[in-house]
Amino acid sequence: MIFLSLSGCATVKEKDFYPEALSLVSLCAKHSIEWTWDNTAGVMTLKRHPQTAKIMLNHDQVFFDGEWIALSGPCVMKNSAICIPPDFEEKVLERFGKAVSYAIRKLHTIIIDPGHGGKDPGAIAKSGLQEKYVVLDISQKLKKILEGQGFQVIMTRAKDEFISLQERTEIASRQSADLFMSIHANAHPSKKVFGLEVHFLRGLTNKENQEPQRLKNQQLFFETLSMSRNSPPVNGILTDLLLTQKMSESETLASRLAQETAQFIQTPNLGGKPSGFFVLRNTWIPAVLVEVGYLSNLQEGKLLSSAEYRQKIAEGIAQSLLHYSES
Repeated sequence: MIFLSLSGCATVKEKDFYPEALSLVSLCAKHSIEWTWDNTAGVMTLKRHPQTAKIMLNHDQVFFDGEWIALSGPCVMKNSAICIPPDFEEKVLERFGKAVSYAIRKLHTIIIDPGHGGKDPGAIAKSGLQEKYVVLDISQKLKKILEGQGFQVIMTRAKDEFISLQERTEIASRQSADLFMSIHANAHPSKKVFGLEVHFLRGLTNKENQEPQRLKNQQLFFETLSMSRNSPPVNGILTDLLLTQKMSESETLASRLAQETAQFIQTPNLGGKPSGFFVLRNTWIPAVLVEVGYLSNLQEGKLLSSAEYRQKIAEGIAQSLLHYSES
């Protein structure tokens, strides 16, 4: 273990307290990193513009610029100092300053959620084509492409079966994934409307924040991260971090997905749209819902019945995800 002393203004030299350890001051000085300590919440913030890391006592995860970093052990308080695991410097401190050249993808594991299924057909085209079949086929094609690019892909359903909205969000909460993507096909009373749009989470109401499924999934997600939840101040900070990061990443990705995929398949870009869909508001990772086209539009409905066009949609989404992940 390495000890990070919090007595930054002590008059006695820190090496007298920890002669065999690196202090917070010396470690931060070594890496030119500013630090602040919130004693009430038990949270340490390390910062060197534009990067920030949040470290919480008794947790073995560090929140670094929107990404969770797993450590070999928890950060704990001992004798008025923070004791960190030996891989902390390499995994956290040495990452500061590598934002531009750090060759790592933003996305590693992606959950693909084909909408509807089983007893729920979703939208139905005039020809009788059902949404549940269209989106499952696109999702399967997308999975194959992404796995070929080195991504790990988890499907909420891999066949024509009914999976409840609650179950879909619980699958996302139990996985250490980077993105939840729900695939749908649209319908509109006006048969003239067509194009592609991508939804992201809007701001939540107080009632939505306390939704039972959301609270259940939060607990599942914390358990997945092996993080205890016994300090209300820390829980509040962590929850705010997760929500802020999710909304920011989801909005950015939704806009790019809509623009790039629509251009790739040569359909109108209806843009990224803030929404409160159940699967968006009850997941704790960045999440988007892609409406690939309108089955209610005669021309687009005919296109969506084509395996070649569905393959093209999958390729367009995959290309956009790859660009985003490596940007």
